[in-house]
Amino acid sequence: MQLWPHQEHALEVCRAHHTASSSRVLVQFPPGTGKTDVGALAAIQWVKSGANRRALVAVATSPILQQYYRRLVNMTRLPAAFAHASRTDHFRS
Repeated sequence: MQLWPHQEHALEVCRAHHTASSSRVLVQFPPGTGKTDVGALAAIQWVKSGANRRALVAVATSPILQQYYRRLVNMTRLPAAFAHASRTDHFRS
């Protein structure tokens, strides 16, 4: 997958933040600039970086959730699950 420079930079920031604080990150870009790819790659990096790590993904609409899920399934063989509104959406190592 070819990333744009701003996406590569965002992934570097996510990776550095995870290394420094082992905490959460928020990916926010304007529409059409690759949030799904960056968010999916950041979540995958986090899950693969340690034992028993999980990622929670929150999105605004069901179509975006479906897009995100499809992207995760295409990017990794890690187990992935998704649900609507009141249930959590996660994948884990």
